[in-house]
Amino acid sequence: MNYKYDCLLMIRVSTTEGAKESAGRDWQLYRGLAFAAEKLDTAQKNVLVQSEIWSGRDEQRPGLDQAFAQVKEHNIPHALFFDIDRFTRAGVMHYEMQKRKFAAVGCAIQVVKGIIQPATNSLAGTGGSFGDDFQYDWSVFATSEKAEIMEAQAAKDEARKILGRTVPAQIQNAQAGRTNRMAPYGFRNIKIVDASGKPQASKQVDDGGAFFSAPNFRGLGRRERHPNIVR
Repeated sequence: MNYKYDCLLMIRVSTTEGAKESAGRDWQLYRGLAFAAEKLDTAQKNVLVQSEIWSGRDEQRPGLDQAFAQVKEHNIPHALFFDIDRFTRAGVMHYEMQKRKFAAVGCAIQVVKGIIQPATNSLAGTGGSFGDDFQYDWSVFATSEKAEIMEAQAAKDEARKILGRTVPAQIQNAQAGRTNRMAPYGFRNIKIVDASGKPQASKQVDDGGAFFSAPNFRGLGRRERHPNIVR
């Protein structure tokens, strides 16, 4: 059955590990659906959920482009994110550009944390005997604009701080011949420092891999657990 979508809930995590964290995919989904029901009066069946694993620092994000295409195709009035940093970490200019882009097709950006407020006309009530209220481009604005700008910049600054802590350590490990990530299939991670304190190679061939996979190729329909296999 096809439903009319009243809200697009966009869930973004930067890495597969990030999906398991406190603000991971499940929590964003839970809070997003609750916000849609309470604040937007939108039933779960009318919420189009989309996920992406992509860095918010990138201005070119296929997931965000797809979200815009869905909003435009289905005339969805609300695009919901957990927070502004889930929308973008690319800075104020990118935030404003994307927000205007969605607004141009009749879609308002919303965040679960409630920072973004709807735009209002500061000249409301001035119409009188003239009919409609006077309205200018400068008179229609959201009172949360300043807070939004600060949050968008803070999201970019936070990404810079995170990278500033992790990248130097990764460079140092790579220069010392150490692996920064999970060992590829067929290898396993080992201690990178021996008893003398000298750094050693941080992965080696996992001889147990064949023991793990051979039963599958023999069609036995079972997997043996090996204590050294990398999962």
